[in-house]
Amino acid sequence: MSSRRDAVVVGGGHNGLVAAAYLARNGMDTLVCERRETVGGAAVSEHPFGPGYTVTSLSYVVSLLPPDLVRDLRLEQHGYHVYPQGPYFAPRADGRCLRLPADRAERHAQIARFSRRDADSYDAYDAHLAAIGRVLAPLLLEAAELPLGQMFHARPAAGYADLRTPVRGLYQAGSATHGGGGVTGIPGRNVVRQILADRRAQRWADRWRYWAGLGHAVRRKGRYAELP
Repeated sequence: MSSRRDAVVVGGGHNGLVAAAYLARNGMDTLVCERRETVGGAAVSEHPFGPGYTVTSLSYVVSLLPPDLVRDLRLEQHGYHVYPQGPYFAPRADGRCLRLPADRAERHAQIARFSRRDADSYDAYDAHLAAIGRVLAPLLLEAAELPLGQMFHARPAAGYADLRTPVRGLYQAGSATHGGGGVTGIPGRNVVRQILADRRAQRWADRWRYWAGLGHAVRRKGRYAELP
């Protein structure tokens, strides 16, 4: 194994794997370091209750996973498959439960068992959230310094909104999970965009220093040539 790499990704979670894949697609020799025997982080499927029960360690929905990321990394060719999420189900200690099936009439009846007012308002509430989502969702795909990213942990922490750290060449990404238990992979891709942008800027800076240094040397040589 080579002792030198173009990039080292610390942590083989879903973000780390996304970042590593995009770095490799851009021609960078990339190493992923993960302390567990299994990579995938929050998106790993495990069997904590026995071999007959498969559950994810944290994330169970991919509604915020960008379709173009799935295409870029050819995830479906590697076994990626989305199963439709079933009706929401929340049991209560008193024996009752709340279900939110896809059928509007049945969903209304379920909510009305707890609140008729909420049942009557639910469709308008759902439409309102959908309208907000159409505005905010595209912003999550941007690598710019957007405080919005903090909402979904798409940025690691306040003060690191641009994914850089005080250490040159060291970048960090957030967890890319949200309260509903979903994964996005967006920070992994965004940090690569930042890395590539910085590398392009550095190459231009190096070229400028080279030509500036060459010009300075030529001027010095010209002055010396004029001496008697």
